[in-house]
Amino acid sequence: MRMEGGVHFSPPLPPSSLRLKCRLLNVFFSILKVKKYVDDPLNWHGGMKAGWASAMLDAMDKIQSESSTIKMPYFLGCGSADQVVLSDSSKYLDKHTQSEDQTFKVTRLPCNRQGLRSS
Repeated sequence: MRMEGGVHFSPPLPPSSLRLKCRLLNVFFSILKVKKYVDDPLNWHGGMKAGWASAMLDAMDKIQSESSTIKMPYFLGCGSADQVVLSDSSKYLDKHTQSEDQTFKVTRLPCNRQGLRSS
């Protein structure tokens, strides 16, 4: 449409259609995020078996009970926001080993568990 003075304008969109467009964009970007996750070869999508979980718990108990016998040099690193191995668990291991050459590093990253990945 054209108004006096040569100013062009288009009629405003009704609020409901603008909200609908925003919702459609959000759905579209959500679909892209899901596709990226599904197609990522570094993500395991197979679930966890009870036997594997039991073996991991047994291994953690063994490491905790025998940590005082560890005398070899090591580097222990963990992320401050790691959801698999909590930094408190790593601190425990670092504190209870007998190694004379040990390095412990907690990395603070402003990101989620996707922060450190190989490509």
